[in-house]
Amino acid sequence: MEPHHTRTKVLDFKKTDFSKMRFCVKESLSDWRSLKGVQEKWDYLKEALLKATGNCIQLVSKNKKGKKPLWYSAEVAKIVKNKKRAFNNYKKTQSEEDRQTYKIRQKEAKQFIRASKAHAEEKIAQSVKKGDKTFFRYINEKRTVKQGLVRLKTKEGRYVEEDKSLADCLNEYFCSVFAEEKEGKGPQLGENTKETFTYQFTEEEVLQQLSKVKTNKSMGPDGIHPKLLKELSDVIAKPLTDLFNQSLLTGVVPEDWKLANVVPIYKKGSREESGNYRPVSLTSVVGKLMETMLKERIVEHLKTNRLQDQKQHGFTSGRSCQTNLIDFFDWVTKIIDTGGAVDIAYLDFSKAFDTVPHRRLIHKLQSLNLDSNIVDWIRQWLSDRQQRVVVNGVYSAQGLVTSGVPQGSVLGPILFNIFISDIAEGINGKVCLFADDTKICNRVDVPGGISKKTYFSINTFCNITNKNIK
Repeated sequence: MEPHHTRTKVLDFKKTDFSKMRFCVKESLSDWRSLKGVQEKWDYLKEALLKATGNCIQLVSKNKKGKKPLWYSAEVAKIVKNKKRAFNNYKKTQSEEDRQTYKIRQKEAKQFIRASKAHAEEKIAQSVKKGDKTFFRYINEKRTVKQGLVRLKTKEGRYVEEDKSLADCLNEYFCSVFAEEKEGKGPQLGENTKETFTYQFTEEEVLQQLSKVKTNKSMGPDGIHPKLLKELSDVIAKPLTDLFNQSLLTGVVPEDWKLANVVPIYKKGSREESGNYRPVSLTSVVGKLMETMLKERIVEHLKTNRLQDQKQHGFTSGRSCQTNLIDFFDWVTKIIDTGGAVDIAYLDFSKAFDTVPHRRLIHKLQSLNLDSNIVDWIRQWLSDRQQRVVVNGVYSAQGLVTSGVPQGSVLGPILFNIFISDIAEGINGKVCLFADDTKICNRVDVPGGISKKTYFSINTFCNITNKNIK
């Protein structure tokens, strides 16, 4: 069964008068100083941006198309357009002269496209040396055939095919994997320290973040397009700075920043099983701006106080899957070169991001002597979150998020790394981490294999993390 495609309404930025928009938003925010609460300020700013969007930007219908090939440049588009124009001309006149012109344009287009493909592929091949992901993305696109979400099997065993039913089925499954954390459960984390620093965001810092906004990214649930934030940065930077500082100081997080539109991404296995899809959250772009600045403060604190996990290679600046493999193979080959042998246990957590317990995560953040305002803000950001699955523009009912860190958020990866940073404590052997993928290695020191001490360490590790391991 072929997936159906629908025409969607998109904002037409090509004909937008952004000067008019800046004036409209500036006029709407004239009463900003009279506002007091964080939620009130956010609602006011959102309404101003959405009102300006409705008044100044037209909606146009557009078929959802795939991305253009990497070799399809503006020059290629021009050559192809000339070829089509020559062909249409020949169809009208049927003259020999126009036929010859079309043949020339056709040959030119064929040669130019072939040269563009070769140049693009050469560039992609060279990107491997730089550690760029472009090469592997290109190969995967060539190897896989993309298919849409057609139908799913419910837990009762029946099949659903309508978009609303598909969205509800996926959201029900995604919410079912969340963990419930009971009070008093878990390892002893020691005393939690509280320190508050006089840290505030500056308007220059907010402007810098606005200049980095990627305009081709999707909107969040609040309906604010990232291109608006970039184009109107000079108008909204000051209100945003005030909003961010008050939110950090009071710990109040706007409700829109705690709502996520979840896009199901197929992983592997049967496409009819909900468990074979990964939930990726699309959240408020404005909320992500604040997350980005908080993440920078957290990373700076970890580096300054040497609190970063040296075994972790995932979501860490300057480290990657490649550095993980180099570290692992360097350790293994040294033992093998001396005539030894190595036993390796490969561990993979089930639903690792979705089952991070919030209370223990907050305790770990406190134990790092982070700014208490940042910790309290993250606590509120994680509490009472809601999510809904989107399938072909149709939303499921909202579901409560009781655990985990949102996949697709800015803070999610760094919070996950902090949560599992003590994963290797008590382990007798070499530990290599890439996010939740864990390798525990040890030199074989008894004829029967790895020592009992290491087996005991692995069992202890499973118990203190309270995780399901595949």
